[in-house]
Amino acid sequence: MMRRSLRTVAGLLLALATSACLTGGRRGGDAAMTAYDLGLPVMRAEAGGSAGTRWQLEVKAPVWLDSAAMVYRLAYADPAQWREFSQARWVAPPAGLLERRLQRLLGYAPAGRRGACLLRLELDEFSQVFTDPQRSHALLWLQASWFDGERKPLLVKPVRIELAAGADAQSGVAALVQAVESLAGQLAAQEKTLSANCR
Repeated sequence: MMRRSLRTVAGLLLALATSACLTGGRRGGDAAMTAYDLGLPVMRAEAGGSAGTRWQLEVKAPVWLDSAAMVYRLAYADPAQWREFSQARWVAPPAGLLERRLQRLLGYAPAGRRGACLLRLELDEFSQVFTDPQRSHALLWLQASWFDGERKPLLVKPVRIELAAGADAQSGVAALVQAVESLAGQLAAQEKTLSANCR
């Protein structure tokens, strides 16, 4: 009887180890996939609306962010390792989500029209960073560059926003949504200092 019990326990441990290998580098179990965006559509902001006809926005991202994967890092274990949640994804790559959200929040037009001033955001990090197994923070890190209508640089500024999150993907999404809202506020404030250069 004891040998049979030991064989059963060994079989269960082997099954658990195998399933862990199949989801290596990913957080999550066998739950259904959940897709996230940055929230419900918003009205164009009145503050940004006055500049909406003058300013355009484009968001660029490196190739490793050009997917719908929702990524995280374990700062306490191996912060250089790029991991993906297995049961949570974005509905589109982060750059596209960020661009559309900020266009709505700030009242900016898509890039492409000649003669208009341009805000270009170059995304470096859009992830959830775990400082221990139960705590994390959302990290939004980018470089913002403002150009006049002739594409002469007006200002280049790095932006880093960190907001506390919990131990799951859902809390990370909520924190990243708040980070984008905070970013919109910072960009709107900076725009006011540059509006005289954009006619």
